[in-house]
Amino acid sequence: LADDMGLGKTLQALALMVKEQRAGAHLVVCPTSVTSNWKEQIERFTPSLQALLYTGKERAELLSQLQPGQVIICSYRMLLQDQDKLCHPQWNLALLDEAQYIKNPEAKTSRACFSLKADMRVTTSGTPIENRLSELWSIFRFLNPGLLGSLASFRKRFEQPISEGSSQS
Repeated sequence: LADDMGLGKTLQALALMVKEQRAGAHLVVCPTSVTSNWKEQIERFTPSLQALLYTGKERAELLSQLQPGQVIICSYRMLLQDQDKLCHPQWNLALLDEAQYIKNPEAKTSRACFSLKADMRVTTSGTPIENRLSELWSIFRFLNPGLLGSLASFRKRFEQPISEGSSQS
């Protein structure tokens, strides 16, 4: 989901989480600066969901007791730090907020996100492309691995022709 600033993306994501709440626990990965905001929005707009911040010394205990309808809210930094723990559960839905954080597919944070196990994957971003079209490839690598081919083929087929101003496909 991508649109201008505001609650549009968040509300759409929350609606999906409510619809799928019986299917399992959800994971939201977002910048540290908005983890509390996610918790507040979940509590305000979707009280049937249980929002839990993945922080503190006992954070790993949250993962041993996952229940349908729970939403674990984790920062990108914490995902990188606890990758082995967070990539083990099978999440019903894994959502990356501000998905431009994974624009570099070779970065450790991106690889940690790629290794999440989830039945559904969602990304939200007001800025899906900041500098190069290949940043979009990385987001789609998370959403649907293989859809856009390899990074090299994506660059050859799409990024180079677009940056050169041609309309080849």
